[in-house]
Amino acid sequence: MKKLTVSIALICIIYFLNAQNGYIQKAKLKTLDGGTISAEQIIEPGALTILVFWKSCSAKCIDNLEAMHEIWKDILEDKGVKMIAICTDCVGSWTHVRPLVNGNSWEFETYIDVNCDLKRAMSVTNVPCTIIIDQSQNLICRYDGYCLGIETILCEEIQDHMFASLD
Repeated sequence: MKKLTVSIALICIIYFLNAQNGYIQKAKLKTLDGGTISAEQIIEPGALTILVFWKSCSAKCIDNLEAMHEIWKDILEDKGVKMIAICTDCVGSWTHVRPLVNGNSWEFETYIDVNCDLKRAMSVTNVPCTIIIDQSQNLICRYDGYCLGIETILCEEIQDHMFASLD
């Protein structure tokens, strides 16, 4: 029990320290058009951002993106929340991602982490992984994995943060 408590405390401290130094890491990503862009360019200061790491070959990741897209379109987009999807399974070929995104009518920004540099830099081990970043580029919340209904909890977390920042 002590080991578990110490482990949880260390993880919390690491996340807290990351959040204090700004959470966005430097990495190059591919656009759906084949261009290159820096992660720092897509996650802009001043906007709450939902960052979702996913794999195009995973049904759970696709279901997670569908659920997140729905709640983002219905509630969060009008409030200025930005949603970005980062595909992480495209070592070698990434051309199948654009038709997948277009076929699902996803309206959020989608990029490809060809060498998984951003995934490694942000310590993402399991996908889907949903990260919420505040206006100052600090970590608010992180959820590894997909669980039916988690999008509602994340939405509540975002709204709580938005209302807290107005005080």
